[in-house]
Amino acid sequence: MLFMLVPTGFGQINIDPVFTFSPAGISQANDSLCSYPVISPSGKQSIYFNPVDESIRLALSWNNEGIPYKSTAYLVIDLEHNNPASLVVLLEFCRKGDEPDDNGWVHSRISARIGILPQLPTRLIFPLSYLDAQQIFLPRFPRQLKGTISGNRMETREIEAVYLRLKNTSSKSFPQDVFINGIYLFDEIPPKLPESTESIVDSLGQWALKKWKGKISSFESLEKEIAGLQSKMEESKSTEGRSPFMGFLSRRFDSTGFFHTHHDGQRWWLVDPHGYAYLSVAPTGVRAFSHGPVENNEGLFEWLPPDTGLYSRAYAVQAGLKSLSF
Repeated sequence: MLFMLVPTGFGQINIDPVFTFSPAGISQANDSLCSYPVISPSGKQSIYFNPVDESIRLALSWNNEGIPYKSTAYLVIDLEHNNPASLVVLLEFCRKGDEPDDNGWVHSRISARIGILPQLPTRLIFPLSYLDAQQIFLPRFPRQLKGTISGNRMETREIEAVYLRLKNTSSKSFPQDVFINGIYLFDEIPPKLPESTESIVDSLGQWALKKWKGKISSFESLEKEIAGLQSKMEESKSTEGRSPFMGFLSRRFDSTGFFHTHHDGQRWWLVDPHGYAYLSVAPTGVRAFSHGPVENNEGLFEWLPPDTGLYSRAYAVQAGLKSLSF
């Protein structure tokens, strides 16, 4: 048996988990894919996983006799990394009885993608109830970035194996490695990790631990930047020969009052509400405001404005969490 209850010195926690995975067992079973024990940047005794590419997966559990997935609520992984960009952790759940493909690969039945920030120890929390595949987005727990679910539903009693993979969010030339400080099963949401000793978001909502060309240094420089962008926008506007919706006045079809499509016998066209053909050349999903959760993450910010008066409109409640748009 490679999994057993072990002392909670492997990733200090304030309440006892239902089950603690053996780091030595995971290291032994994964052979040369990981190293243990290794001291993480935050000083924890860790498993170090440094795959050569995104296809390599680390087995967290397999042949799960004795692992109480079906009687617990949360799979919890304490981890950290110092890569130059955010990292995406993939949790892949394989089902008992599923056969390998021609290459011997047993595909996951369902998987979760969860982003984690660099230089910030993170307690990744996965609710096992989400294996029912009834929701796309995972809850936003402290420090975790957005998480999504994809695949087909399964029950916890069907879990045959759980794997961890890493995906980069930026250039593939960046390293992708992670220190795993502990893996647990909990009956309830575990407590937060200790507060960070330094702020990771500055007073303008930027990543505080890194410098880059164009980073805003003050409110004054921000105002100057916005004024410059506004000026460029005014100079670049060109509405000659265009409808109010920027359709081409030179080609008109039926006007429906709505955006719609039209086939002229040879090709399809996009048509604006006034009936003019147009091309959609723009990003989608862009808004004037972009809120991020601050609730339960307050210690990560150098400064948060008051939620009353002038700044009250900067706040919103999203997914049940108080959020702020800088």
